[in-house]
Amino acid sequence: MPKTFLITVANGRIGTALVKHIDSHNSDYHLILADLAASEERGLILDVRDLAAVRSVFEEHDINTVIHLAGLASPDTPFEHLLPSNIEGTYNVFQSASENKVKRIIYASSAQTIEGYPLDIQVSEKMPTRPKNLHEVIKVFGESLGAYFAYQKGFVQFIGQAITAPSWNSTTDVEDGSSDQRDFYIFSELVP
Repeated sequence: MPKTFLITVANGRIGTALVKHIDSHNSDYHLILADLAASEERGLILDVRDLAAVRSVFEEHDINTVIHLAGLASPDTPFEHLLPSNIEGTYNVFQSASENKVKRIIYASSAQTIEGYPLDIQVSEKMPTRPKNLHEVIKVFGESLGAYFAYQKGFVQFIGQAITAPSWNSTTDVEDGSSDQRDFYIFSELVP
């Protein structure tokens, strides 16, 4: 039986590239591509801000892994706009996954969660986060929320991975060796 993956905001820049990568390397996976609009037959209209709708998706499908990409991405987005999508939406996805015993969550975080350090400081993994803007504060929240669900609610695995969208043209696969491309491949290798 193929593993079922739910990918939130599958129509976005990262989601589109990730789906293409999974399709080209793991054709035996069943992908549910959730977004505010369905773009193909595997597409599912889902607003992560709606807890009842999110719960319904998990109850209707035997989901093995969630790749959570949903949320507003601009560092200039006002907090009142970030709250419903990035905080409540992330909670809704993690809570629903936990209720339905999903074993693995991959959460798209950001390297910018440590961007508040001065440029002359070499940051190590033992140092606390130092977000530069509210968007990154919320990414830290998502990582902490994932850790809570992993250690207190029983996810077998939670992965909060810094990710940026690939900078190459995803329609022609022109690879430029950029750090964006390397980040994407690190993220895509997390998919079992």
